[in-house]
Amino acid sequence: MILRPYQEAAIAAALSASGPALLCLATGTGKTHTAAAAVARLNVPTLWLAHRAELLDQAAAALRLAGCTVGIVANVQDEHTAPVVVASVQTL
Repeated sequence: MILRPYQEAAIAAALSASGPALLCLATGTGKTHTAAAAVARLNVPTLWLAHRAELLDQAAAALRLAGCTVGIVANVQDEHTAPVVVASVQTL
């Protein structure tokens, strides 16, 4: 996955923060891919929440593209032991 310079800068700023960080990007600027790349670089157990099946599928695809092993917890799927878990708010 190749990120745009502003996406790389956003990740660098977030990772260099001394405390919690919040990234905010405008519509159409690649929030999902930027966040997926950040999760892959952090390499820590992660829970990604979304409220719609389409957003779960999009997040899981972006995370896999970034090199993450992804499990999905939604409806009948229960793959909660993966390092990165994508889950629906309703299922949890």
